[in-house]
Amino acid sequence: ERETRLQRWGMALQAESARVQANAEDLEAREAVVERAKAAAEKATADAQHNTAHLDHYHAAAEEMRGDAETALMNVQTREARLEEGERDYQREVANLHMRNEDLKNQDRLLLEAKCAVEKREALVSASEAKAQMLTGMAAEERQRAEAALHASTAAQDRAIWVSKAAEE
Repeated sequence: ERETRLQRWGMALQAESARVQANAEDLEAREAVVERAKAAAEKATADAQHNTAHLDHYHAAAEEMRGDAETALMNVQTREARLEEGERDYQREVANLHMRNEDLKNQDRLLLEAKCAVEKREALVSASEAKAQMLTGMAAEERQRAEAALHASTAAQDRAIWVSKAAEE
């Protein structure tokens, strides 16, 4: 019986030894998995740090681009303001040109009216000159008739004096 017990203990010891061996192998396998997991975690950490560095670089580049975009936007807004100011200046100049054009039209109308008035005056002067020439001609004829009448009257007086002297004699 003792032998049987020893055999059972031997078998139990062998079974326990096999179980310890199996647990040791399992532990080694788990340690290998843990090592692989640690290596993977370290690689993931390194990748994350690398990606973080890239993200920081991209973020800095994005900030710089944002600053450039804001500067470009301010430049565009400045140009737009200048264009609007130029458009207002252009519209003022167009309005001034329209006013000058109207002034010129009014001046042309006034010049035309003045020209017509001058032409009317010239026509009146011409008519007056013609009338004056006609009256001068009529006055010259009247003067000739008056001189002829004076001459005839003087001749008649001379004849009357002669006839009167002749009658006295």
